[in-house]
This record gives sequence, structure tokens and C-alpha cells, in this order.
Amino acid sequence: MKIIIASTRFAPASRRAFTLVELLVAIGVISFLVVGIGQVFQSVGGLVSIGTASAEVEQMARSIERQMRDDFRSLSAMDSADTFIAIRMRELGDVNRNGVCDNCGAPDGETAVYLTSDDRDADNRDIADGVIDGPYDKTSRAVTVRLDEIMFLGQPILGNYTSFESGRNARPPAQAPAALISYGQSLRPPRDPNWPPDNPNQNSPRIPQRIFIPDGDFGVRQGDDNRFQKDLTSLYPNSSDFDKATGRNEYAGSWILSRQALLLAGGAAAGNDLSPFGVTTFGNEREYAPFIRDITTIDRFWSTAGGGLGALGFGLDHQGPRSGRYDARSVNRIVPPAPRLIQHGRVDICAQNITDVKRWLQGEPWPSSGVTPPPLRLQKSSPFDAGRFDSVASFDAYENDMNGIDLNDFGDLASTAPTDPGSVRSQLWQRPDPSVNNPDQLYYATRTGIRSAIAGVFTRLIAEDEPPYIDRNRNTTGINYPINNFQDPSDTEDAYMDSHAVLTSQCSNFEVAWRLADPDWPKAEEDLDIDGDGSFEYRTGDRIWFDITPQDPNATSQNTVDRSRSTVQNWLSNLIIPSARQKLGDISFGALPANPGALPDGAANHQPELGYQDWHNVVSASYGFRLRDTVPNTPSGTNMGVPANVGYPSIYNPDISMGAPKGQKEYLAIWPFHAPTLNGGYESDAFPKKLQIRIRMTLHDTQHRIKGGKKFEFIFDVSPGG
Repeated sequence: MKIIIASTRFAPASRRAFTLVELLVAIGVISFLVVGIGQVFQSVGGLVSIGTASAEVEQMARSIERQMRDDFRSLSAMDSADTFIAIRMRELGDVNRNGVCDNCGAPDGETAVYLTSDDRDADNRDIADGVIDGPYDKTSRAVTVRLDEIMFLGQPILGNYTSFESGRNARPPAQAPAALISYGQSLRPPRDPNWPPDNPNQNSPRIPQRIFIPDGDFGVRQGDDNRFQKDLTSLYPNSSDFDKATGRNEYAGSWILSRQALLLAGGAAAGNDLSPFGVTTFGNEREYAPFIRDITTIDRFWSTAGGGLGALGFGLDHQGPRSGRYDARSVNRIVPPAPRLIQHGRVDICAQNITDVKRWLQGEPWPSSGVTPPPLRLQKSSPFDAGRFDSVASFDAYENDMNGIDLNDFGDLASTAPTDPGSVRSQLWQRPDPSVNNPDQLYYATRTGIRSAIAGVFTRLIAEDEPPYIDRNRNTTGINYPINNFQDPSDTEDAYMDSHAVLTSQCSNFEVAWRLADPDWPKAEEDLDIDGDGSFEYRTGDRIWFDITPQDPNATSQNTVDRSRSTVQNWLSNLIIPSARQKLGDISFGALPANPGALPDGAANHQPELGYQDWHNVVSASYGFRLRDTVPNTPSGTNMGVPANVGYPSIYNPDISMGAPKGQKEYLAIWPFHAPTLNGGYESDAFPKKLQIRIRMTLHDTQHRIKGGKKFEFIFDVSPGG
């Protein structure tokens, strides 16, 4: 039998690979999906990031708005006759709107302002590549910003204001029923250039020294001149160490916005009136500002140290037993509290109360026609109500104990001549003699005096938003401090004060505008076409605000921009638009004397505005638009009834008060306690202050994720006295 075995063979299956085209298609699809998914994640991440940044900025804005609302309520709680309101405006950048940084960086030129270093670097690349010609050209990232300030006297609805200054031995914080409230951007000081020491040893400083001048003006680049070093050379020992800025105030996106409540605590804050070793109400370890005006403190405490005040010129040196602290080298000695400048940012207690401030700022009345005023120490406009500097009989034995120096009392040191500001108790300024002036000269001289006195209260704080260095070992024996500074080292209490007024460290723009709330003015009575292009900038009924915002969008030169700024003078002089005065409706500011008499007609001469000027270069004595850098004390002469060079120095000084430098302009509006009369006095009724205040600010998140920042606007109604 034949067996046949059949075998079946299978051909191997065909193994076919992906073609190149298929691979490319697959890679493309996968890449597309990856890119798409990545973009989705990036978009979501960006939204989350922007949302986080927006939440950060909005929370910051809400906090600031709440604080402002509380402060404006405290203003409205005041009797209108017991408070003033003052606004100072300044613009930085392309001020004339011509698309060029004119005379860029020069002391009297424009400043190229950038939000961040990335913006400046990008502009520099575009300039190098020929994309733009310079800052403010075409697509430049340079910005034009506002640096406004507002201040007023306020009292809280409930309770008192509380100081940030800490005491010793669990002493309760200082409190006062009234305060000077101020808002504005602050400047950072330079860092200690000698820190850390190159070759540290046992004699090296343990912490960096605090510097008491700003690190240049706003927008000033590293290596550029520090204008404050030059302005304050006579006030700061070794100020040449800081003649160049290091750039801490260069970028607008990281400018500090501050709010301070300077407690009006009264003269007792300056020391016990019976003994320099007596403990004051707030404690001798707390420092104080002698006056509400730094300009006066410099005149009477600093520049007179070793001079007009003799050994009482303990001044502002921040050194040794004169520091107002328990001295490190003699901890058992108690010394009187020490005076400080407000602008240094380390004091929020003032040795004047609200009654002192009002009486002093309004000037000393001429006693009677043709009678020479009595010695200043006997006049009732003395700055202090109590304490060390008040009584003629007060005796300061502090220096007696220190160096065996026999001193007479403050009364003997007080001046007997109206032109000598030598005494710390002297009046601020003398009102004119009604017997040698006609009514309009009396009115203008008095109004100029009170406006200038209030304007001199302005000052920018030096603030620090970085964590402080603390040295709790107060024994400085043998320590070598390279800088002849005011203080060595910083007390713990002082170091913490550096940031007490900081609201935020990211405010590039702060604007303040105003209008009348009662009557509701100004508002457009008809449609207004300011630049004549056929479109209306204002519709009938629109509110108009007074500030330095240019109204003509086509203005591209300094003259045309200045003529179109939204100031009272420009509106009522028909400079912004023909017949603007009629198109805004009739207005009375309520600030005219009861019987205007010989005063020129026109409400623009009698309203709160002081114009938009470079106060360094004012030549003409234009009625209503002049502040004084010297205080009038006699009415003779032809300059508004006041000689140009008679009076106390620096009643308003934009350099010392850190306002606009020479060549730049400021706008000021001031509502004093009362309107002047035609006899060199004041009306019994308060100067009307029923206003609306508009605050605009631009805030930034810490990482600058929101391009250009976020803008906020708040409007507050203020009505002191109800």
C-alpha cells in the first residue's frame, strides 16, 4: 500500500513598510496636533497668568480705593474753616506731545520714561536698526506720565490717627485727633555704596547705612546727575558721594505710591517744657517733625545749627546723644525727642496741632495801622501750643548737661526783627500793613502769602520697599562708617518706618483732577469741538475736569499744548475754545471778598488755581498766578505790594519740596482756610471746598505681565463742613 504524504507549503506573507510620504504625513499630523495642543495650553496658561496678574492689580486698587475713601470722609468730617486742600501736578515724558524727547536727559529738558528695562532695551534696538528715530517716535515704548500729589487736613470719623513709630517699654502708640493726609509717588534712596565691605573686619559696619537723599529724580537713569544731591549739597555732609543716580527710580512700572497721615500731635511732642529730662506724652524715644513744612524745619533747625540757635542747633544730624534715642554709649541718659524731616520718611508725628497749623500758615496779622509789630516770640502766630518750644520761660538744660554750655531760654534766642527767622517759635510770615497799601494790593499780598505757605507744605517722601536690615546690637564703639551719614547705625524703629507709607511699588501714573460739586461746574452747555475736526470732544452736559490734560489732540508744541491744558485759566480765558467761558456756563467760586472794590473783574483771578508755570522762572507778577520763594512781611514796593527779596527764605521751594526741577512746569490748586479780605485779613466764612476729586492711576503686577499696566479711575465727593 502506498502511502502518499502531502505537504502544503505556504508562501511567506508580503511585509510592506510605510512609505516616505506616509511617514511625512504622519509626522505632520502629529506635529500639528502637538503644536495645536501646545498653543491651547499656552493660551490657557497665558489667560491664567493674565488673570492672576489682573486679580493682583485689582486687589491692590481696591485696597487703595478703600483707604482714599476713608481719608476723603475724614476731610469731609472737618469744619471747612479748619482744613485746606492742595493739589500739585507734574507731567514727565513727551510734555509737548511732538513725538520727540527734546533736550533729552538734560536738567531742563524732557525725560524718556519707560515702564521696564525691557521696554528701554527694545527701543534701543529699534533705534539702532533705524525703525524709530528716538524715544516717543512712532512705535516707541516710551510713555508720558503724571506725578501728581494731593494733601489736606482730616480727622477720623471715629477715634484718632495712630502713629507707626514704635516706642520702648511697651509704651502705647502715639495718637492724635487730626492729621495731614498726603498722597503721591515717593522716591527711593541710594543704596549704601560701601555695603558689603570689601575686606570685612571687627570694625566694619554690621548693616548698610540708610541714605537720606533720593537716588535721582523720577525716570533718571543710572549714571545720570542726581539733581537732589546738587540741591541739597549744603544740607547733606558728603553729598558728592551721590552726585550720580544708580537708577532706583528709573522705571515707571516700579514707582512707589505712598500715603502718609502725619499726626498733628501738638508741641508736647517736641519735649517737656519743664525739663529736657522729663518724659513727654509720647515718649522721648519717638522722633517728630517740628513743623508741618520741611522747608521751615531746614531754615530754623538745620541751616541755623551752630548759628542763629547757637548750641541749640542740635538739628538733624542723627548722631550720638542728639539722635533722640537712648544713646548706645550711655544707655542711662535720656535726651529730648529729636527733630526730623518729613521727607526722610521716618517720622509721622508733628509738633503742631491743627490750631497751630491754621494760625501759623495764615500769617501774623499786622497789629494795627502804622504800628510796628512786636517781637516775634510774643506774637500769637507762634507755631507751638505747648511743650519745649512754646513758653518764653522754657529753659533747655540739655546742652548744659551735655557740654557745660550755659544757655539762655528760647525767648532770648527769639528774634525781635520781623525779617529774622532765627527763632524756632517765630511766625511764618507777616501780613501786610493796611495803612500803606490800597485794597487790591492788600488782598493780593495776603492771598499770595497764604497760598505760598500752604504750597510749602508739599514734600515727597523717601521710601523703601525692600526688607530692612536690622542691627539689634546698638554698641557702635569702634565701628567705622565710611559715609558721614546722619545716623550710624539705623535704629530698629527707624528702619521699620522706611516702608510705613508705601501703598504699592508698581504705580507708573497718578493723576488728580478737580471740579466744583456745588455748584455742579464745569460742564458743557453745548457740544464742544476743540480741535475743529468736526468731531466733538464734549457733548452737552458732559463734566469737565480741571488738571493739566491737553484738550487739543493735535497740539504738538509746548505753546499749543500749554494753551490747551484743562486749567481754569485756559477755559475762562477762551484759550481752549472760542467763547469757552459762555459754553461752560456762569460760575462763582465763592472766594471773592464781600466787597470786591478795586479788584479786577473775572472769576479766574479769584479761584484756587495757581496756573501752570515753571516757578523757578516766573518774572512777571501776574495777579493770581504767583507763589513766593520768599515770604512778604512788609507791603511796600511794586511787586504785588511786596518787595522781591524781603522775608523769610523758601516759603515755597520746588527743589527742597521735591517738586518739578527748573525748566519743567507745575500746576497747583489750593483751597485755603478762608478767603482774604481787602484789609489784609480773612473772611469769617470758610473758603468753599465742596468739590469732586478724580483720581486716575496706572498699576502694574509684580512681573509686568499686563502690557502697559491697568488703569483705574475713582471719583470722590468732598464737602468739609457738610
